[in-house]
Amino acid sequence: MSGSKYDRRAKQRLPRQVPALLHRSMVKTINLSEDGARLLINSTKPLKEKMPLLIQTGDNDFAGLLCEPRWVEEVGENLYVVGVSFPEGQEDLGLLKRALLQEE
Repeated sequence: MSGSKYDRRAKQRLPRQVPALLHRSMVKTINLSEDGARLLINSTKPLKEKMPLLIQTGDNDFAGLLCEPRWVEEVGENLYVVGVSFPEGQEDLGLLKRALLQEE
């Protein structure tokens, strides 16, 4: 999809499906980078401008990040793909980056 909203990322996203907690809802990542993620969510609730996201980075390791929803696409009944970005300067971005480097 060259030139679409899905190609605007600065860092390559790695396909990685892991459990995550978006605010108070369980979600699953579709892919991740140190700049953002694509999430699969089951919700019709409106997304806030900034939301907490807890991503599983290992068996017993988690990264707690603030994310900013950038776009939403409905892919089924009450099923959405959401693109989020991670603002710079967050302490747990280092944890996420190390986990992603181990996956390569």
